[in-house]
Amino acid sequence: MILGICDSAEILSTMRIIKICIQIIKIAVPIILMITIAMSYTKAIASNDENAVKKAHQSMIKKMIAAAVIFLVPTLVGITAKLTYNNLEYMKCIASANPEGIDDANYEEAKTLISKARKSLLETDYVKAKVAVYKVQDTTKRNQLLRELSEVARLINEKNKPTTPTTPTTPTTPTTPTTPTTPTTPTQPTGTLLGIQSSFKIYAGSGSVSKYAFYVPKNATTNMPFIIFMPANEYGMNELVRIFNNTKLQLPQAFMFIPTINFSGNWQKDLESQINTLTKKYSVNMNKISITGFSTGGWYMYYFVSSHQNMISAIFPISVGHNFNSKTIQDNLSFYKRIPMRGYGESIGKYKPDGTQCGGYPAGWIASTQMSSLFKGLGRSNDFINVGPICHDKIFSYVFNLDENKDNKIDILEWAISQSK
Repeated sequence: MILGICDSAEILSTMRIIKICIQIIKIAVPIILMITIAMSYTKAIASNDENAVKKAHQSMIKKMIAAAVIFLVPTLVGITAKLTYNNLEYMKCIASANPEGIDDANYEEAKTLISKARKSLLETDYVKAKVAVYKVQDTTKRNQLLRELSEVARLINEKNKPTTPTTPTTPTTPTTPTTPTTPTTPTQPTGTLLGIQSSFKIYAGSGSVSKYAFYVPKNATTNMPFIIFMPANEYGMNELVRIFNNTKLQLPQAFMFIPTINFSGNWQKDLESQINTLTKKYSVNMNKISITGFSTGGWYMYYFVSSHQNMISAIFPISVGHNFNSKTIQDNLSFYKRIPMRGYGESIGKYKPDGTQCGGYPAGWIASTQMSSLFKGLGRSNDFINVGPICHDKIFSYVFNLDENKDNKIDILEWAISQSK
């Protein structure tokens, strides 16, 4: 393993570009000089001027010397360095500036970040490690790292499981029976009544989708909207179900799908397969499939949306640190500028304004800063909402209880189901 700066894939990539440029100069410049020599001689001979021929000859000697120097200088510098210095680390660095060396550096960096995530059990460290893993081109090495990452994800999920998962703080206010006063059947007259009782149930999934929560609305019909939620982990799925079960607001007339996903391997294919199974089973409106993601789940939401643009009608990320200059956004810039999109982000990190510690993380990251930059870059600053000093782990509850329209409905979900492709 190369020590010092040479274990940085970015530095090795830069050095590889420099090596390629040097090689081009070594070959191209002497060729250009030879061409100019030939042109000068041809012109001088054609002029029948003896002085012109002498000048061309002198110029030829100078240019040939220059060509030889340009071609040999890099080689001579390397030989001199080997004879002069005992520490040849930089020479090893240059030698490793090739695709194999860069991939080795990416592999070592990913291993380091996975080790850090395993020790800290922080979601941000997990995301950094995940990004690093997918830079590794060697399939065997990448699969090995993904297995290690899966174990880290399991440990993070275990850590984030609430000690009191039932949170029996509101037993006196039953949740689901609170919305019969606002009948919903007239809002979906086009579909066929399915005759399924309203419910939010958890099912076993398959592949990367280990399990999922699925909501069938009261008086559900065919041709209804479908909303995909992508939380960071199983705890996020359970928290969403708890929020929706306890809300006093009316849930949307839409099917709601909340998967727990192991973001490795063929997770996109597995997620797509599960979505296709449900949309076909319930005959949903395929022009009204919206999606949201929270934290790490939101990060992967962008990957999924970018590769499934024909599926999605609207997106609404919540507290997601995706950069405007990221490859995912830049490669699909026109799509993200035109698709219906809204975003929510908090303006504090680990600590509240009064100095008390938030239950969420990461410590120094503030979602509103990065998200506002993303939406500004897309030319849609008005579509981003800074929800203010709310902790990272509380923003879900805040967003899905917003009813600024005072119609007893959840604003963002009503907006989502109103969007069509």
